[in-house]
Amino acid sequence: MEINLNKLLLRQVRKYFGSVDKIPVEITGLLHDIHKSYDDFEDDIKLLQNSIEISSQELRDAYHKQKQDAEAKAETIDKIKMAIFALNPSDHRNIKGSDSVPSDSSYLVDSLIKLIEERNQAEAEIVLLSKAVEQNSNKWEAMIAASPDGIGMASLDGKLQLMSDKLTAMYGYTNEQKDQYIGKTIFDFIDPSNHAVLIDNMQKLIAGEHDQQISEYLAVKRDNSRFYVEVNSTVLFDTNGNPDCILFVERDVTNRRQAEEILQNERTLFRTIIDLIPDAVYVKDTEGRKIIANPKEVQFAGKKFENEVIGKTDLELHPEKEAKRGMDEDQMVLQHGQPIYDIEGKLTDNEGNVYWLLCSKVPLRDVHGNIIGLVGVTHDITEQKKTESVLVKAMQEADIANK
Repeated sequence: MEINLNKLLLRQVRKYFGSVDKIPVEITGLLHDIHKSYDDFEDDIKLLQNSIEISSQELRDAYHKQKQDAEAKAETIDKIKMAIFALNPSDHRNIKGSDSVPSDSSYLVDSLIKLIEERNQAEAEIVLLSKAVEQNSNKWEAMIAASPDGIGMASLDGKLQLMSDKLTAMYGYTNEQKDQYIGKTIFDFIDPSNHAVLIDNMQKLIAGEHDQQISEYLAVKRDNSRFYVEVNSTVLFDTNGNPDCILFVERDVTNRRQAEEILQNERTLFRTIIDLIPDAVYVKDTEGRKIIANPKEVQFAGKKFENEVIGKTDLELHPEKEAKRGMDEDQMVLQHGQPIYDIEGKLTDNEGNVYWLLCSKVPLRDVHGNIIGLVGVTHDITEQKKTESVLVKAMQEADIANK
């Protein structure tokens, strides 16, 4: 029986009875019930201990999990802060590790999403801007290619930065050769006799005194031959409004210049001829105002210099009766386009001198056949009239003598 008794019960039996054998028979049943209670109690203790151990482990596991979750959340928040700082480095706050920045992950995620959306919008705007710049660049290149004139760009000190194909060909270079001349000074392409004018024009242009004013220069081709160019320039400014470079457009005007010289030579020849003609020669516009008058015509008007006659009508230069007769003749020519020849008339100048004249007038037409004035030639027959008068008088006197 001793072996089967609970250890705690056996200790109590020995304390009070000395040994199990001395226990009265009347209480053996009680001892058996107590033994069973002790065994059940130990089982409960073991169960409780097991339960406590299990609960403690669960608590430890839960604690470790919560700790890991907190560390992960803190790490996530730090990463979000770093992402916000990367997207917005201009923020004056130190995002990473800053106590002034909320540590709530939902707030930071919202901030991060907002920054990402702003960045995406900015990138979309950059893409649109890039496309617009590319389109403008394509338009610029198309305009340069389509322009009949040469287009170039130079720095403020005159170094070439751009030469269009037209400009390159104008100076006798190939497209392959033009890259060799980028960076060279524009003075290499202008005759030295024009350098002082070019420097003065550039200084005025940069100062804003000569913008988009056309200038003409004697230019130098690759083969060292000379030709004339007409240049229109303007200053381009940087984003701060400061002069950055010079854009210029050139046109070869050699043919026009030569045509102008030929025309000027012809005008000089024409003027020389009409001034040498002994007859009076003049040109009038459709309003009867003189625009050309040779020395003989100036003399008939009673003046000394042509500028005293130019722009005036016959009414301002001659007696009214004779002036109206001349103006009536002018209207016949201007209105009907028919010339008149050798119309005899008489003219008295401001000094009372009387002239007998033969007048011829023809319409002056432009290249389209429109009448723009008339040309008149007046032949002085005063001496002839005087001679005729003397002869007539002599014949009359002879007739009287014969009678």
